[in-house]
Amino acid sequence: MYLGFNCYMRDAAAALLDGEGRVVLAVEEERLSRQKHTGAFPEAAIRACLDAATAPLEEVAFNMRPWEAIPGRFVEVVRELPHSLAFGRTRGGDFWRMCRVQARFRGTFGDQGRFRWVRHHEAHAASAFYFSPFDSGAVVLVADGSGELASTTTWLGEGTRLKPLASTPFPHSLGYFYSALTEWLGFPPAADEGTAMGLSSYGRPDPRLAAAFREAIGLDGRIDRKWFRFHEGGTRYFGPRWEATFGPARAADAPVTPYHEDVAAAGQRRLEEVLLAIARPLRSLGRYLCLAGGVALNCVANTRLIEECGFDEVFIQPAAGDSGTALGAAAARLAARGRRPAPLHTTALGPRYDRGELSRAIAASGLTSSTPEDPAADAAERLAQGAVVGWFSGRSEFGPRALGHRSILADPREAGMRDRVNAVVKRRERFRPFAPAFLAELAAEWLDGPVTPFMTTIARVRPHRVASLGAVTHVDGTARAQAVDSKRSPELAAVIRAFHARTGVPAVLNTSFNLKGEPIVERPEEALADLVNAELDAVYLDGVRVDRPHR
Repeated sequence: MYLGFNCYMRDAAAALLDGEGRVVLAVEEERLSRQKHTGAFPEAAIRACLDAATAPLEEVAFNMRPWEAIPGRFVEVVRELPHSLAFGRTRGGDFWRMCRVQARFRGTFGDQGRFRWVRHHEAHAASAFYFSPFDSGAVVLVADGSGELASTTTWLGEGTRLKPLASTPFPHSLGYFYSALTEWLGFPPAADEGTAMGLSSYGRPDPRLAAAFREAIGLDGRIDRKWFRFHEGGTRYFGPRWEATFGPARAADAPVTPYHEDVAAAGQRRLEEVLLAIARPLRSLGRYLCLAGGVALNCVANTRLIEECGFDEVFIQPAAGDSGTALGAAAARLAARGRRPAPLHTTALGPRYDRGELSRAIAASGLTSSTPEDPAADAAERLAQGAVVGWFSGRSEFGPRALGHRSILADPREAGMRDRVNAVVKRRERFRPFAPAFLAELAAEWLDGPVTPFMTTIARVRPHRVASLGAVTHVDGTARAQAVDSKRSPELAAVIRAFHARTGVPAVLNTSFNLKGEPIVERPEEALADLVNAELDAVYLDGVRVDRPHR
């Protein structure tokens, strides 16, 4: 068996593959520790993987070769003195901790499995290519903040081999560029880039702003250092030139103005332009494209790559951020032995809770429960009547998207439902969009554009359907949709099918089962706590309905 894990950056996780490449378990540490985006050593996640193991570990793979980073980062520190003195106290310390991670693992879990170090971007590339449906003829594009030194890399995938093609070094980083935009807009960087992406749809084209972003970052992905501070290791991503051009950063509690929307739109467009410039030439090297790295969580950019680069098919790793490198590190070592995982058909790779655990959680909550004869039909009826429900089904998802295993579901038809869920349930910004989960076989009748099972792209809502999808149609007429079929997600598909029979709409609003600022719920106890705290009407725990108490 092959264990992969990552830590000391963000989104620490662990993943376990068996000798045939099947994913036994994959879980982020935040789901178990309840510390969102934690980069701490993933002791709980590793322990969960080891508890699920059915044979001794052959190899343990870590997603970084940290000693390779230190010389290059030292050069950056010297170049940026005295501003870069903070780097040694922040990121420099992370790299030193990574150098000692083997000892940390052995000290906690003992001497099991041969320890291997996998380069960060190789782990990203492996997570995309080896879990894709492509055996050969695939090029891989990885874009994130940074690994040891690389920030953007391209690869050629053939069988069990990944051949590096090109690399753009730190600090020339698409991920940190977008984090600077996110931070200036007043949202937490390296956490809320999706909020910046959602806001960008409200903005108007502005030639002056577009010209400024062309100066900040070139089509080759190389930055003008005067615009940024992230390479200095301080507390801010953007630099003096950024503020001189765009003005002071928005305070987190300040209103979002049309100007903020316009800057978000211009920054988003520049990210798309750079990605297209990097990806288009790759078409001559392969028929297929695989995407990974945190930047591959940008659904708007992903859609442009699919529609404008000419690849036959595109696979986007659903856990594209750092958590996915746990899968990738294990897969890279499996591939080194001449084997590769099967294509990834589901993200339901986390822990499962049995009936006894569910019953004990319900009893401890003191809440009233019942078991409907047909839970999917019961949930659909409630949704059609305007209820908002939590849906807790089987194994939890691996990655940032709730895809029907730890989801909040609602009626997608009226715009008022979007406002209610944002304000009362999620308690977040009014402009944040929600995703529709569509029956896969009917999605094309309602949407124009790519729709994936993993909610990694956007599609245009067909004009005559907008009135029926008011809660899930974004301001620009698009939706970040999920294609749901009975084979991959039978429970969620059954809910949507029953809702379709009642309303004529083959979709439900699907958002992650959590409050703003907390990780997606993992255990039944957390789902029941959010039943009250998130003001849901009911929660379905593997078919058992628990109703919110009347006040």
